[in-house]
Amino acid sequence: MKCILCDNEEAVSQGLGENCIISRTKIAATGVLPLTLCPKCGSLKIGNRWYHNKDDLPLSSRLLSLCSVSDEHFRPEIDRDSVDLDIEELSVKFIVRLTDGLEYRSSPIQLEAKLSILKNSCPACNRLTGSYYESIIQIRSFSRKYSDAIDKAVKDVNEFLETEKLKGKNPFISRQQRLKEGFDLYLGSKSDGEKIAKFIHDRYFSEMVQNKKLAGRTEGYDLYRYTFLLRILDLPEGAIILKRGERFLFLSSSSSDITLMDLGSRRTIHIRQNEFNSNPFQYTGEALPIKKYIVLSRRDGETQIMDPDSFKEITVQGSYSGEEIKGFEMGGEIIIPP
Repeated sequence: MKCILCDNEEAVSQGLGENCIISRTKIAATGVLPLTLCPKCGSLKIGNRWYHNKDDLPLSSRLLSLCSVSDEHFRPEIDRDSVDLDIEELSVKFIVRLTDGLEYRSSPIQLEAKLSILKNSCPACNRLTGSYYESIIQIRSFSRKYSDAIDKAVKDVNEFLETEKLKGKNPFISRQQRLKEGFDLYLGSKSDGEKIAKFIHDRYFSEMVQNKKLAGRTEGYDLYRYTFLLRILDLPEGAIILKRGERFLFLSSSSSDITLMDLGSRRTIHIRQNEFNSNPFQYTGEALPIKKYIVLSRRDGETQIMDPDSFKEITVQGSYSGEEIKGFEMGGEIIIPP
């Protein structure tokens, strides 16, 4: 049977000849293959395992996941012996063949994919060299406890590092360590520490403190290690914080400011990061219970609401829209935030 397109060569699959299959089927390697490289011994990490010989790397499935084929009747098969990594050029070349899942295998097709390299010391080198680092990111909480806010910040930092890696910027991560009071990230350079500290401080309502410590001397120069302490606000809605004996109700926060209610005057105030961090606010662990109340009626600047649990009807000052409003209970009084 002749090819249905060219009517010249013999059909080998789907009524098409070899040359027509190759010419009309578009196959390409898209995306980036991420690898972790130990800058000390050259070992490479795939998944959770380090490989000292790059010929042993299990790359076939990862490279195939980067391949796209325009014709759904064919899929690529990789020639494992053809994989050629070029770390310096950040590329990997490999050969695939198109197959229809039956007997047809096309002639070899060479593809090339991009690499992204994250530099991180392997466990063997860490044991030998003592985990070199120039800066530490210390992520802590305002409540002085390990909280979900710390886990969220660590997740965001790792996603940020992955983004930087895909851009070709490769922070040297010496190690990451979870502690009972927070999380520490050890980095190979001061500039990486500054970049990540700024990322956290810009994204979270937080206090940042930087200090340095002399770590030694080399060739007549002092060597310093830098610590960036990020203390993230992790207060629950309704938390009570104190300032010189005055009580404030925590309502909400953004990356740049927080909203409080002065429980003495019932005045709502907005405080920016620098102002909050420079004032002696303290959190005692106390928080007012929060509840949604059903709005029954509004009249003459007052709103009648009902507790959905006790069905008790309460009149509060102010006219509030909506069928429900949120309130905090304090000593039998319902405090409605603006």
